[in-house]
Amino acid sequence: MATLREELFNILLDLSEDQFKHFKFYLRDDGILEGFTRIPLADLDNADRPDTVDLMINKYRDRGALKVTLKVLQKISRNDLVERLQNFRPKVTETKEPPATTHPLALALGDFVEEQSLDPLELAFMAGTVFKDFNPFHVGAHTESSNRKKARPLRWVQQFAVEVTLDHDTAHPNLIVSDDGKQVKHGDFRKKLPDTPERFYRCVNVLGKQSFSSGRFYYEVQVKGKTAWALGVAKESIKRKGNITASPNNGYWTIMLRNGDDYEANDENPVSLSLNQNPQKVGVFVDYDEGMVSFYDVDSADHLYSFTGCFFTEKLFPFFTPCTNDGGRNCAPLIITPVKHDEAYERKKAELQSVQQFEVEVTLDTDTAHPNLILSNDGKQVHHGDVRKNLPDSPKRFNSCVNVLGKQSFSSGRFYFEVQVKGKRAWTVGVAKESTDRKGKITLSPEDGFWTVWLRNGDEYMANDDHPVRLSLNQRPRKVGVFVDYEEGLVSFYDPEAADLLYSFTDCSFTEKLYPCFSPCTNDNGRNSAPLIICPVNETLNHKTHDFGILKEEYERKKAELQSVQQFAVEVTLDPETAHPALIPSDDRKQVHDGDMETLENGGEYKAIDDYPVPLPLNRQPQKVGVFVDYEVGPGPDSKTQSVSAEKKLNSVRSEFINRVTEPVLRQLLDKLLECEVITDNESEAALANPTRADKAREVINIVLKKGSKASSALINALCKLDPYMSSELKLT
Repeated sequence: MATLREELFNILLDLSEDQFKHFKFYLRDDGILEGFTRIPLADLDNADRPDTVDLMINKYRDRGALKVTLKVLQKISRNDLVERLQNFRPKVTETKEPPATTHPLALALGDFVEEQSLDPLELAFMAGTVFKDFNPFHVGAHTESSNRKKARPLRWVQQFAVEVTLDHDTAHPNLIVSDDGKQVKHGDFRKKLPDTPERFYRCVNVLGKQSFSSGRFYYEVQVKGKTAWALGVAKESIKRKGNITASPNNGYWTIMLRNGDDYEANDENPVSLSLNQNPQKVGVFVDYDEGMVSFYDVDSADHLYSFTGCFFTEKLFPFFTPCTNDGGRNCAPLIITPVKHDEAYERKKAELQSVQQFEVEVTLDTDTAHPNLILSNDGKQVHHGDVRKNLPDSPKRFNSCVNVLGKQSFSSGRFYFEVQVKGKRAWTVGVAKESTDRKGKITLSPEDGFWTVWLRNGDEYMANDDHPVRLSLNQRPRKVGVFVDYEEGLVSFYDPEAADLLYSFTDCSFTEKLYPCFSPCTNDNGRNSAPLIICPVNETLNHKTHDFGILKEEYERKKAELQSVQQFAVEVTLDPETAHPALIPSDDRKQVHDGDMETLENGGEYKAIDDYPVPLPLNRQPQKVGVFVDYEVGPGPDSKTQSVSAEKKLNSVRSEFINRVTEPVLRQLLDKLLECEVITDNESEAALANPTRADKAREVINIVLKKGSKASSALINALCKLDPYMSSELKLT
């Protein structure tokens, strides 16, 4: 068995020269992982593979080097090596004996199991295996004192509350789930349900319907009146059949109650939780990007436990088990409850909303932009480029500092705008008076006509007052709101996501026009390349992940595309002579309905009836459908040639597909191919029965290639949606 150093070296040996160069490029990036600084360029320039391993271990230590390596491999799309490293077990010099008591991680046992429990000796052996096979990839907070320091206050995490409902299709047959999907309890009667891949069949578990693959989310569950339960999150590819050991190594991040008062966190090394009181309601918070799962007692606002240093690579689902009812002693349900914010948060939110009502339209003024700045066509985004454009040095233009002003000016009243700063290590945002100096070196201060806040070096926030004020923030804002009351002489800055007031300039004396002011700062060799984005209030917020995207821009693009085909609208009326006898058309031939109005089947299933039917996952049920046809561009004589090229294209990347596709993507791919009727249930089961991921991938692609061109095209289309980065690397897009 290899040491970690030897395994990292073997991993780097499997990279091509080009991939190894990319690997070293990311090691120079301060932003590769939060809390990890870069390796100096001078050290990396001439470093070969052994040198690179030594540099990582010397700088980050073993666990840090492992985490950084996994992150970089993901970035260069070597998911096969990610999977290999996740499953790596380092050589150890000594092992702990398993504890004599029952191991609490075996969630399949005791209260979790409908059938007879395992033999105690077998359980003890399982417990010993978990301890001996410790995987440093899944780093948890193994002492309560250390993980409590990293926990966020309950009031702060509650702002990320999301809608969670239970997924009936995953529920164990003995579980009774309420019609609204908010409650679950164990029943003595085992329902006859199909044993689908999604369903837990031995352990009395159920997942939430909603999945999360980025950002932050939070939900609360009432556990009042129960003597046993477990809560948390689980990754999509978890084992759902037979005995299950709940641990991060197996894709579960949970805490549990047993015997009425035994609380434990199911970390790799289980942690007994000493609580001041029995929680009546438990809050679960996940920061996907930071790799944190935290649990709270909602009533006391106490932090219970945090899993930290996690590395998530696939969808996470809320996880629940009410455990067995234990002869009626544990018959109370788990209840997903609405999150109630405290009064302080509601006051902050109300204050923010009171200024957001003064939102104004702001666009960037290209005539003021420094020559190195790159502005989007709609004037909503700006970032720094390496090439200095040859532009006239007009009086309006900044020629030394990389600044740009808004087009709109304000000389009275109140106004408010918001700017996305996500992904940046440095930026400046605020307002400036019209007569500010725009040439040479500029001092940002009210005396010089600037009212701004900034970020420098990734975590240094400053309000540029006449005497600069360092800002101690609870979190890094991903969006900044700017509010000005001209007559009151007030400029305030907000974190809209947390409803926090960051800073206010007061008693200002404005006598001329004010302009919104922005600086994305220099791109710092790619470390600060993300743009500043002016975005509408509330319109860009994804309430599932609290992640800010350019949703309005995407909507405008889709709207323009729709309008481009709507210009070809034609008159259409129904032909009664072609109508089925059960159909009733209106007199004006504009409406039709079925004479039998009693039933509506499959009202939520949408499908495109292609050669292989394609299920359509829609965000909402359409109320009106548009149909556009371009006769000349439709399938012609060369369509067969195009399909054949898909088969050749897939065959050309067969080896790369087998080596690189991950197991979670492979399972989702099989689901898509089943939905499209490209493969059968038997073929899917046969592929999954293979012992290794590579064998599964090999069987899947062989099955599809044997079915010909259209099946190959279906696989390519599905893969492009499930893993766009790998698809791009394989030139399938």
